[in-house]
Amino acid sequence: MNLPMCALLLADKHGHDVKQIVEDKMKLNNEKYPLEKANLIK
Repeated sequence: MNLPMCALLLADKHGHDVKQIVEDKMKLNNEKYPLEKANLIK
């Protein structure tokens, strides 16, 4: 068994909603690092 699978099983065992956690983290990252400031095209 690998580490990501263990993390998912542990989160599930303790009633954490992994999908919601990931969505919340992505929202925070989008606020902290907006795409408009990424300077992807030079």
